[in-house]
Amino acid sequence: MSVRKTLLGTATLVALAAAPLTPALAQSGPQAELIPAQAAEAQYSDSDLNSFVDAAMKVMALRQTYQARLQAAENEEDQQALVRQAQEEMKEVIVQTDGIDVPTYTAIGEAAQADDALNQRITALFQERMPGDGAQPSDDG
Repeated sequence: MSVRKTLLGTATLVALAAAPLTPALAQSGPQAELIPAQAAEAQYSDSDLNSFVDAAMKVMALRQTYQARLQAAENEEDQQALVRQAQEEMKEVIVQTDGIDVPTYTAIGEAAQADDALNQRITALFQERMPGDGAQPSDDG
């Protein structure tokens, strides 16, 4: 699978980064609801978004690991245990990422789904960090 194919669905990429955490963390940070979609893009600094992307890449790696384990689980009880374990590990990698906490991570993920400009900024940061095919040099404009 090509990394570029993963990047084709930009909204999906951001949604995947935040989706596994949203229900589990809803009680952790309701502040996402306080940010109007129009203001979301301007709300977050480059540093905030860099931290979000760093954490999101770790979350997505964990999600891939657990996806395979979930498919191999023998019953629903095992699956639920794996989901809880995955969510805890995802929270932990977010907390360990410099410059971000779980409520901010969740808020940025939700804001990016509602704000195309913010989503594009995040997608550009993902693309900078993904191992490239060497097809295009980085464009810093």
